[in-house]
Amino acid sequence: MVCQDAANAAARDLIVTQGKGDSRELVSRMAGPHAQVRLSSSAGQTAVRVSCPVVSGPMGVLPAQVHGDAVAILEE
Repeated sequence: MVCQDAANAAARDLIVTQGKGDSRELVSRMAGPHAQVRLSSSAGQTAVRVSCPVVSGPMGVLPAQVHGDAVAILEE
């Protein structure tokens, strides 16, 4: 859940700051220092993908990472 929330917050920040904010710092504060953020821009929008490591239990059932995705539509 935190990973998705971080992606949403980063997308909102991109809209508010018109792409000049520090998405990586925001994601790190929300999802932890090991979270990674990838921004992909095209046609007036920026896709945000946040990857967060998961500590797997002894059975190895959980995935190694979870992802959160959001899109910011930037007005010109």
